[in-house]
Amino acid sequence: MNNVRMKAFALLLAGVLGASACSSGADVAEQVEAAQPDDVEETAVDSTTAPTTTTEAPEPEESSAAEAVPETQIVIEGEVTFGPNFGTGTWEATTGADILGCAGGTMEEFGAYDAQAGEMACAGDRSGAFVGLFAPSGGGSTFTSTWDVIAGTGDFADLSGIGSWSGEINADGTGSMFTITLDEVAFADVAAPVENLPRLSQQRTPPCWDGFVTTDGLVEYATVGDTMLRLDLETGERTEHGEPPSECAWWLGDPDLGRRVALSLPGGDMALPGGEWKVWLGPYDGAWDVELTFDEITLLLSRSFTANRLLLSQPDSGRAILIDATTGDQVGADIEGSFADGRSSSASASSDDGRFIAVGGAATSSNAGDGELIILDAATGEQLATFTTDAPPTTLDFDDSADELVVGLFTGALITIDLTTMEVVSEVSLEETAVIASLGVRPDGLVVVVTEDGAALVDRTTGPTGVKIDIRLSGASAVRPDGSITSLLPIQRFEVYEIAG
Repeated sequence: MNNVRMKAFALLLAGVLGASACSSGADVAEQVEAAQPDDVEETAVDSTTAPTTTTEAPEPEESSAAEAVPETQIVIEGEVTFGPNFGTGTWEATTGADILGCAGGTMEEFGAYDAQAGEMACAGDRSGAFVGLFAPSGGGSTFTSTWDVIAGTGDFADLSGIGSWSGEINADGTGSMFTITLDEVAFADVAAPVENLPRLSQQRTPPCWDGFVTTDGLVEYATVGDTMLRLDLETGERTEHGEPPSECAWWLGDPDLGRRVALSLPGGDMALPGGEWKVWLGPYDGAWDVELTFDEITLLLSRSFTANRLLLSQPDSGRAILIDATTGDQVGADIEGSFADGRSSSASASSDDGRFIAVGGAATSSNAGDGELIILDAATGEQLATFTTDAPPTTLDFDDSADELVVGLFTGALITIDLTTMEVVSEVSLEETAVIASLGVRPDGLVVVVTEDGAALVDRTTGPTGVKIDIRLSGASAVRPDGSITSLLPIQRFEVYEIAG
């Protein structure tokens, strides 16, 4: 099989979640991992977004004893023709078409971080599309994989299902036949997104493709080709902001402050010569006016310019530094601690009023054991308080109205710190222990907490309220100021969810 055809089945591009909207440990680790050289080119195809609706599933017909087919099982058979990178084809639901509400349709493959995705579009009793994630492995002409539904549009927005995928390459090597068996198929077991948007970087050439999402989950910044782009995740508006200061630099901006920052890639084919690491600062639109050079890898911890400050991490030496976003001067002393290790859990947040910056994470590089949290004076960089926590902080949010800092831990605990006394005033846990990926304080004071299993409302003094929703693959997420959730799927798509209550 030639290289083009292998792409249709190979595990592709060990990816990162650099655009992860949360401020968890993945944010920093991804900046390291994304920069590793890779000779695989990937083209992610824009998915067609259908109106999001919810339709009750029709009652399945009873299966005969001879068939012994579970009432929730669907079998799909199809054929794909290989393209330059991925394939397109058609499919038919040979079993369970009545459950699916669709007898067949077209399919399109595209890349999804370290796997592939197949988008199955159909028009029947239900219309829209559903996306399955699979990672083929095998040899010769036969490949197998799991196949999990990770997204849906239209009437399939709330479809869930897990199963298996198998494919066999045709004798002439131009395509393959495939079979997908889905078990535990259900509608309404997951929340339907109220909106979805494609990411800025739909076409990508490693290692230059990823972007940053602001802490509030409202904007994505990315460099695509030789153009710096901004995506408003509320309106869908995309704007261009000139060329990057070096090939493929990551960047983040703040139009209200009128400043932006860009970082050179820390490794790979596009790294700077001589082992240098650079950070550029400049006006939001205009020439860069500050260039900082470091002799070790330097990453971005903060995702906001609150108080004209930026927090940088230097994982090799295990420290973080606070800099002025206008002059580039360091503010305060080095912040020592292994929480600055780019490969361990790390989190940071800034208060909206510009008074405080908090940073924390694992006391070791294993995401286990004790955690560490430091609160800084944003103006001076002075370390106002240091806390040892039972587990690493994974996400933080300031509640300026209550003058408190809310901290989510690796074990699912939620602690609240009074910023006047610098004392822990409450600690609650989720009903089921889970890593808190992101959190945010709603205007009504309740905390929206997102874990790998979904999202829940939590009262920071009494615990979970019992209100929760299931979200697909919600680890890369951010809670917006209004309490809605921006979730990033591994198929270059943002989904927005709302949690009532």
